[in-house]
Amino acid sequence: MRARKVSCRKYAVVLFGLFVVFLWEPVIAQSMSEAIVAAYLNNPALKAARVAVKEAKEGKRIALSGYFPKIAGFGNVELAKRGAGEFPSPSEIRHRDINTTMGIKLTQPLFDGFQTSSAVQVKTEEIKATQEMLRNVEQSTINDVAVVFSDILRYESALSLSKSNISFFKERVRTAKKRAAVGEGTTTDVAQAEAYYQKAITSLHSNMAALKSSEAMFLHLVGMKPKKLAQVLSLDPILPRSLEEGIDLALVGHPVITYKIHKLKSAKLLLEVQKGSLLPSVGLQVEANYSSNPTWGVVSDSLVSTGISLGISIPIYAGGSANATLRRTKALIESANLQVHIARSQVRTQVVTAWENLAAARSALSSAKAEIKAAEKALFNMTNEYNVGQGTLLDVLNLKTSAISAHTALASAKSQNVAASFALLASTGQLNIKKLGLLRMLNPH
Repeated sequence: MRARKVSCRKYAVVLFGLFVVFLWEPVIAQSMSEAIVAAYLNNPALKAARVAVKEAKEGKRIALSGYFPKIAGFGNVELAKRGAGEFPSPSEIRHRDINTTMGIKLTQPLFDGFQTSSAVQVKTEEIKATQEMLRNVEQSTINDVAVVFSDILRYESALSLSKSNISFFKERVRTAKKRAAVGEGTTTDVAQAEAYYQKAITSLHSNMAALKSSEAMFLHLVGMKPKKLAQVLSLDPILPRSLEEGIDLALVGHPVITYKIHKLKSAKLLLEVQKGSLLPSVGLQVEANYSSNPTWGVVSDSLVSTGISLGISIPIYAGGSANATLRRTKALIESANLQVHIARSQVRTQVVTAWENLAAARSALSSAKAEIKAAEKALFNMTNEYNVGQGTLLDVLNLKTSAISAHTALASAKSQNVAASFALLASTGQLNIKKLGLLRMLNPH
């Protein structure tokens, strides 16, 4: 009987072990690098930008078709009248009642005023512009992921701090009531402790709402829910060492500027296309025809004919539309040129702003650490004074609130430091998967 019980226990232990191995899923920390790579693969805005690049490439293939011949077939079948001028009834139709014409025609443009070559160059610049827009979307997506990643860490820290504060103030309420009951405290102390306790509960719910909102944004950007986020990506080694270096990098390689430059080149080439429409065009046409036209009662021979011709078209007058189109495109070029200057000015401003924001965030981070150290020391001393009757409960509550604010400021400063670092790299146009060293995560081989 004992042997059977021991056997059953061993069997139960084995089953429990298998349950743990197969059903328990360990929570694996998710790094910022993993989140950025996931967003690079799954983000809908990035996918849409990639599709736009494909669309632009097809536009170039369409323009290249202007170099190649156009081949078309044609045919015609009709029912012939008989000798009396009447059509045969459906049951009487024979082969000789049908007239047949068919053929094939080839048209090869020889000269079109350089419109095709200019159109191909236009589409090439549009492809480059679309690729720069893809780079900009990639920058924005990575920056957004970094910000929401650090926000989640910030609100998780604030949430943990709020729970700790609730426990602290709840204990202060209990202590205040106990001291008031024996005459060592007042009902005012109890009311003050309860007010701070309720404030801590409000802060908890506020942080929970902010955390849920950030998690929802993370899901939208990355395509998956956040799981135990950790290991923020440090950009210090790849950030510009000076403001001047950052501005120089941005003016050369920021995707917004290069996008505007390619749009300007595209507009200039479009003007060449439209000028080409004012020039003569020359084309070669080759045609082969087959016709069979039998007459009732007479078997006529089929006819095969071929022809080749060279055509030329010279535009003379088009009601003024051609010149108006040229003037409109020249205005477009002027506007595109101004847009390049505006983009350079805006990017330069973004670099300066990002640089100063990063400096402020680093200063705030250092100050927050010092503030926490001082606030914790003051709280510790005041708590000891209160315990021996040399301080008031309000002093303790106020200093605890100061310590809470210091911890909150530290979490906020850490988040702002991350956001400012990514914003600075993005303002220089360098924020991409390759610069971050994440290509190996996309393709380990």
